[in-house]
Amino acid sequence: MGAPRLVLVAAGSADALHFDNAATLRSGGTAPLTANGKNVSPFWSQPRNAWGHWDYIDLGVTDRAQPLHVNLDGPYVVWNGQHGEMVFDVAMWKLHEGTHLVAVKACAGNPGGPTRLSKDACGRDFVLHADGTIGPRTAQHLRLGAAGGAGGGAGLRTVAGVAYSLSGLATGAPTAAHLAYHAAPVVAAEVATAAAGGNAAAVAAVSAGCSIQ
Repeated sequence: MGAPRLVLVAAGSADALHFDNAATLRSGGTAPLTANGKNVSPFWSQPRNAWGHWDYIDLGVTDRAQPLHVNLDGPYVVWNGQHGEMVFDVAMWKLHEGTHLVAVKACAGNPGGPTRLSKDACGRDFVLHADGTIGPRTAQHLRLGAAGGAGGGAGLRTVAGVAYSLSGLATGAPTAAHLAYHAAPVVAAEVATAAAGGNAAAVAAVSAGCSIQ
């Protein structure tokens, strides 16, 4: 899709998405996920598979694709589309600014657990807040937002379609392995440049031996 990823941003950030149909979602209805003049949409058309356990689709924020129609069922943001029931999921359950979100469903037989899974960090549990934003239930300081600033804010960078923050590299959000999976050469160059410029988080990542290949 070539649009910014749907990522976690700080509560109060200009990049946080204020959803137009919050009232419908709050009442249990199904509604298009639109906010800030953009749509939350699948980043690609077909699911990819992780370890034979999960089918997933990265989520983006764009005005060039139709929005997902979702409903809130308990803590889950549920999308019943052409691939069956999928729920929103924080990638690797890393509840940090810059971590991207996916829609996920369990493979047949639930080898990795059910689609609706709540345990540990609860990376599939969300809350609809009074201001129309949505955030992780167990990380009340975070909200769903657009990488690179659908709201016009700064602080997150989009590199080859991957949203990440340099501060996140020092805390493991996202992991070096995940960055490598998506866009290793570009990300590695960005981190190296930032480290050379004295960025403390980038220096820490390099010093820790993060090999992004």
